[in-house]
Amino acid sequence: MTDVDTSARLYQTAAPLPASGYVLKPKPASETYKRLHERFTKMSAAIDAGIKTTEGDMQLLLERVKTAYTDMPAKLDATTEGAAYRLFAPPREYRDDHGGELFARYWVAKEGGEFALRALAKASTLSRATHSANTWSEPKTLSLADSPHVDIDTWGKTDDVWLPIREWAASLDVASLAKARSLVVELRAGMSLSTRPLLDAALGDAALCTEDARELVTTSSAQHHAPLGLWPVLFSMDDAQTISDLVDTLSSKWALTTCVDQLPNLVTRLGARAAPVLLRILGVGMKSGFGTDRVKEIGQTLALIHSAEVAEALVERLNEKDLRAIATEYLQHNPPLALAPLASAAIGKGAHAELARSVLGSVTAKAPDEAKRIAQTLAEPQRTMIEAALERFENLTEAEPSELPRVLAHPPWLEKKRAKPPRVVAGLSQLPHTPRVAWESEAQKPNSRTSAPTTRRTQPTRKRSSPRSKLRRHRRRRRRSPPTS
Repeated sequence: MTDVDTSARLYQTAAPLPASGYVLKPKPASETYKRLHERFTKMSAAIDAGIKTTEGDMQLLLERVKTAYTDMPAKLDATTEGAAYRLFAPPREYRDDHGGELFARYWVAKEGGEFALRALAKASTLSRATHSANTWSEPKTLSLADSPHVDIDTWGKTDDVWLPIREWAASLDVASLAKARSLVVELRAGMSLSTRPLLDAALGDAALCTEDARELVTTSSAQHHAPLGLWPVLFSMDDAQTISDLVDTLSSKWALTTCVDQLPNLVTRLGARAAPVLLRILGVGMKSGFGTDRVKEIGQTLALIHSAEVAEALVERLNEKDLRAIATEYLQHNPPLALAPLASAAIGKGAHAELARSVLGSVTAKAPDEAKRIAQTLAEPQRTMIEAALERFENLTEAEPSELPRVLAHPPWLEKKRAKPPRVVAGLSQLPHTPRVAWESEAQKPNSRTSAPTTRRTQPTRKRSSPRSKLRRHRRRRRRSPPTS
């Protein structure tokens, strides 16, 4: 049995390891450019306004961006692409996704991975300027400033610009990866902390990612959230204990809710060694109220690891409604890991023990030979629980067909029957009569004047008067009536 379920769909969505023999299959650049052109079209009015209000080199750069995304150029320029990425990669509104991944796929398909690294490095030297200070409304004027980029609010939408470049790095051999690392070391010098982690995560070098992760955790330790750029570099590290220590350093455990989507990358990097970190995050998520969906996603990532530690942890959490289905499926598919902890949990009383006995029964029924083998290695109480579960399924008397209901003894859906041919009456001939419609009355005829439906007029319902309006009407009637002598 392998330590990690590499065939799972969730595992296959994770970022590949550098120089791992990954087969790069980029989509045609024209397809990605079409989607980028649509993003540019939505922002073109704001960029035109920015061109009118900007002067000098930044105005020329904006005009180059407009030209590059009006018609796809034959050759890309790193500065122009970095400016375009900075301008309209962020989401325009809440429903939009971040466009960073689109840009990187376009760069890799058109010019290759090294160009993508240079374009991303150029983007770190530019900052996005809008007509207002906030970043959660659609800009009317969009331009660039010649200053290092600073993180902006993207409604929690992660910038995955690093992911397509990581796929390129995964397809390299060791020598080519070393060359790419030298380029990244050269480009990252002097870069701001807002973009440097994305560059290092794109390469996937553990040493560079550790440096970024430490710095990001230190700068955000006094805040109640963590920057989204932390998780790609944190989960690209290769030391499980250091990752766990950095997770514990975060002052607000609620900040971990944004890391859930990146957890499969941690399993890809560490394998079974990721289990303690995942269990730590799972405990924080259940205690801090991350919500059902987030807790399930953490549990699904944890279930990728096949180890006794994970099996014991899921047996302990069988009573948690958000994890019960994931834990049950995991334990049923891993009898060698599940039988011992289930037998221990099945001893005693209570809802948790009943659930453990129920799952133990299904596991022993699926793998009776494995259950008998493991039972011999356990203490007397645990062995008794497994033997009781085996006896429940082994000492069964098969019912005779005559004792079953007829629908079960001879299921009609299993019988093969020939379809009966349709009944046909031969020798019929058409009657020699002209077809006509016989109306019961003149009113039913379509051309009759009285055939139009009559509508019943209903009196409009009067609105019930309030006591105050009744009093006003009473006073008006008194003023109109003549005084009595």
